[in-house]
Amino acid sequence: MGSDLVAIVGMAGRFPQAPDTDALWELLIDGGDAIGPVPPERWDAGDVLDPTREIQSVGGFIDGVDLFDAEFFGISPREAEVLDPQQRLMLETVWRALEDAGEAAGSLRGSRTGVYVGGLWHDYELLRKDAGAGATQHSIVGNSLDIVSSRISYVLGLTGPSLTIESSCSSSLVALHQACQALRHGEVDAALVGGANLMLTPEVTVGLTHFGGLSPTGRCHAFGAGAD
Repeated sequence: MGSDLVAIVGMAGRFPQAPDTDALWELLIDGGDAIGPVPPERWDAGDVLDPTREIQSVGGFIDGVDLFDAEFFGISPREAEVLDPQQRLMLETVWRALEDAGEAAGSLRGSRTGVYVGGLWHDYELLRKDAGAGATQHSIVGNSLDIVSSRISYVLGLTGPSLTIESSCSSSLVALHQACQALRHGEVDAALVGGANLMLTPEVTVGLTHFGGLSPTGRCHAFGAGAD
């Protein structure tokens, strides 16, 4: 059984109403509510987003998704501007996870460390198209889900696999499963595992509303009698 054990040596994250993992724990302990109004910089929830459906005007949102220290990661301002914020957030969060683990990023260069990330949707690409922005050498990879994991491997100089898992709501858990399997089979010596999901446009919310995938109240009652 001992060979099946996997150790989590560092952790980081950003969540609605909780800027780090400690704050998330406190939010859970206190029974807090992370759901709030759609920030006006995302979209205008007062607009008629769909004439055939009532679209909820609340959700779970994190702050500061437009902020990024590109120079720290060796990325030019021109490239950073067209990067999906999910890529930027993953870079920042991975760096914080390494700090939490007491691991110098440079010590991983050349190591058999795999990157397994859960990802879905293409909101930033939709925003760029809506703004009339054309494709560039930076945007073509900056808005690709597969690059969410590959960019981490590239920046840190890792030689393990880089996988972005897209399996809808289970994406991050499947990524974690794949990482654990790789560790147990000796395919990698270490793994970075995470997930990103940013709601930047209303399209996904509208689409999910059409097939009954969202509660009108913005609250989840999975398997509950009061589920709506």
